[in-house]
Amino acid sequence: GNVNAWIFNYFDGWFLWVGLLALILVLFIAISPFGDVRLGGPDSKPKHNLFNWVAMLFAAGMGVAMLLWGGAEPLFHAINPITVEGMANPIVAMKEALAYAYMHWTLHPWAIYTISTAATAYYVFNCGSKMTFDGIMFPNRLKKIAWLQPTFPFVHLLVLLTFIGGVAVSFAIGALQFEHGLAHLFTGHDASNWPKWSHLLAVLFCYICYMASSLGGIGKGIKQLSQWGVILNIALFFWIAIIGWQYLNIGTFLSTAGELITNLVPMSLAQGNFNETDWPRLWTVKTWAWWLTWAPFMGMFGALISRGRTLREVVLGMTLIPSAGFILWFWVLGEMAIVLHRTKQFMGEAPGWEQMPSVIYNILETISPNSFLHLIVLAITIGIVALFFINSADSATYSLATLGDDDLLHPGEEPDAPKRSMQFLWGTALAVLALSMLLVGGLKFLQELIVVLALPYVFVYVVMMYRLGMDAVLSFRHKPPEHPQEVKKD
Repeated sequence: GNVNAWIFNYFDGWFLWVGLLALILVLFIAISPFGDVRLGGPDSKPKHNLFNWVAMLFAAGMGVAMLLWGGAEPLFHAINPITVEGMANPIVAMKEALAYAYMHWTLHPWAIYTISTAATAYYVFNCGSKMTFDGIMFPNRLKKIAWLQPTFPFVHLLVLLTFIGGVAVSFAIGALQFEHGLAHLFTGHDASNWPKWSHLLAVLFCYICYMASSLGGIGKGIKQLSQWGVILNIALFFWIAIIGWQYLNIGTFLSTAGELITNLVPMSLAQGNFNETDWPRLWTVKTWAWWLTWAPFMGMFGALISRGRTLREVVLGMTLIPSAGFILWFWVLGEMAIVLHRTKQFMGEAPGWEQMPSVIYNILETISPNSFLHLIVLAITIGIVALFFINSADSATYSLATLGDDDLLHPGEEPDAPKRSMQFLWGTALAVLALSMLLVGGLKFLQELIVVLALPYVFVYVVMMYRLGMDAVLSFRHKPPEHPQEVKKD
């Protein structure tokens, strides 16, 4: 807590500006000649169709978290209003809760992922950089400066630790969500009173599943799990929206989405009459920190599956398509949770923070027309949680095993699959680290750890944005290189 407070006091502005600048850079690349560059060279072709590409990004990037927070974050903000105006008016409180939830889960985080993906893919596949984080962050001319050379391995190690830590924390949160689902299925209550050894069983089950998927490679295990996870999630979305339609108002969606668009910049920079002065730090800054710790993984994995697409396809497709899906999900789950709380108090009079992971399960129980159908839908939901959880972990394992192995890269060809021994090594390390975090602390501890992990990386991320942004600016004057042979070796 003290470390987080220190970070918030001195560096909160860095996090807020990085989120906004990432979104601006995405738009700039899209309209610049730089967007015409085809990743992997002019003759490269995408290996995955649009649906499979988006499904893998969606499942790896936020699948489990979407299920956890889709109803939970808007509900928590409606119960604890964000602004002074929200305190005085429940309708304003609900609209602000939804608008800020949209912001935290749509354009900004996907832009943060997208910049990392674009930089990794372009500098590795088109410029011949090594598949290391220092190779992605810094151009060749900097690497020739003698006094800077000792710092590059340190930068790689720093980002690698952020990568591993961010994935492990999200792994642990996903395991908690999986346990809550099982608890609701078999006991009708959440898993807050389960013994700690239940964490071991949840992590072990998922470890076995994601290692099997990772060893199957991107084309088989990872892609197939993504397809099933996204298809089932779409079906669940329509089922919830249709069965619970009486709790929704399309006008609420239009007004809250409009509020996000019209107030995007002031909301991004935490400008508002907040009920608590620390609210932006406790929510927006902490959320941006979470996405930043996940960005090295999404950059590496996104690059591996985006080869053959233009930079414009990547920055627009990766930012806008998932954002559209998330804003609909958060509206349906968010408004439904708020209305159910105000009309039926479906989670008690004042549900606390530790109850938030089970919001989606309580929604399903409340709107289901009968107990038998509820059990079926609940089982499917738990299955989706498991699929997304496993998919994030297997994608991370595959990406970590690929990291730094230049022998897997061949000009003009798809990268080879990483060694199985490296996949076992990294997959096991993630499981052990996630289990250790679960045993040490709960959800609040994990979220505080995220900020600590993100702080050093935010500065490295700024350097990466600067490099990519300068190449986009220069593309108006000179055609950017599309093949390693075209890169100047100065």
